Amino acid sequence: MLCNQNMKKKIIDIIEETICNGNEKILPTHKIKDLNIDSLDMYEIIMKIEEITETEVNTEQFMEFETINDIIEFFEKTCKGDNKNEY
Repeated sequence: MLCNQNMKKKIIDIIEETICNGNEKILPTHKIKDLNIDSLDMYEIIMKIEEITETEVNTEQFMEFETINDIIEFFEKTCKGDNKNEY
């Protein structure tokens, strides 16, 4: 399970690899809609993150994420056991 300070970097790496083949730098402040991430891209991103963190996100939760930081915070809280479905 990837639950450490490298999580933020790994999540950003996954997003960069998925939507821009590593050609664009993704920041936590980027809005998902501004990056043109569609529902299939988002599903692929979430599946990859779930795999490395050994966690699960239901569809309603991941559709509520607005920024890259929302994704990062969700998985950080999940790893700490603090996630109470705030999204």
